[in-house]
Amino acid sequence: MLDWAKAAWKLHVTREEANEYGNQLLTGLDTDAFHTLFTPYDGYPMPHRPRNMADVKRWFDACYCEETAHGPHHIQCLTERGDNQQAVYVFDDHYRAKKTG
Repeated sequence: MLDWAKAAWKLHVTREEANEYGNQLLTGLDTDAFHTLFTPYDGYPMPHRPRNMADVKRWFDACYCEETAHGPHHIQCLTERGDNQQAVYVFDDHYRAKKTG
């Protein structure tokens, strides 16, 4: 998960560029709310590539997440956009293998 975050971390100037990057990164899913992961703004807590899982959590916490949980191989974000609650899970092959065993 940390390796993925290090590779994925990239800031874009516009929301449109950030959305396009998010769509490519997350294989075409609707990632409109994820633009904040890839767009710098005042007070942005991740001005650098994540160095550890605490940085990854801080990076996702800065997004639209109401609550996050993480481990060495996953991050889970619970969100609320308008009237809709959503959950976003990002995990690596180690996590998937352990859960599907």
